Amino acid sequence: MMTINKRIIISFILFMCFTNNTFGSGYVKINAELNDMAGRGVGTVI
Repeated sequence: MMTINKRIIISFILFMCFTNNTFGSGYVKINAELNDMAGRGVGTVI
């Protein structure tokens, strides 16, 4: 049980770091572009 738990925690931490690096910068840029193109609606939904 502990080994499975550790694996999930480690993979979750790696996933969070990965999403922070890619989505943190990329997602904000995409969101800003969507806001520019289609107004407030699309950016907030996505």
